[in-house]
Amino acid sequence: MKTLMIGLMAWGVAGAAQAQDWVVGGVSRDAVQIYDQSGVRTSGDLRSVWIVTIFKARQSEHVQFDYTATRSTIDCFNMRTKYTSMRLYQMDNQEPSESFDEEGEWFGLNPNSIGETTATMVCSGETHEIFGKGSFHALAPGLRQGLRDFERDRP
Repeated sequence: MKTLMIGLMAWGVAGAAQAQDWVVGGVSRDAVQIYDQSGVRTSGDLRSVWIVTIFKARQSEHVQFDYTATRSTIDCFNMRTKYTSMRLYQMDNQEPSESFDEEGEWFGLNPNSIGETTATMVCSGETHEIFGKGSFHALAPGLRQGLRDFERDRP
């Protein structure tokens, strides 16, 4: 996993200095999550944060998408989350393929999942190393390529 993180960081693209400080959260063979550390809002045990999930391969459900941006509320005490906004994107278009702006239901985080890893980092309140600044759209292609290269270079 350490090799994958180094590979992802090597492929990262630092954007112009803006208010968003993206941190790598959970990583799996098929996806990586980043979250806006500077945008985390706290209210008791709840954290509100933008989380972007970049997939190694295009996803096809009712629409095709390569990555998602979700405004998530994380309940740190019960380790569960819900979405308040979701945007689905394709790599070649910074306009969402589909958007949802309605509060979802709470759901539990699967143990040892990228979602749980990201939530644990967000809930820790610790400052983590910034992976990139600016638009997540600029970071997504490099993160996807890092996932693909890691898979290709595995023994």
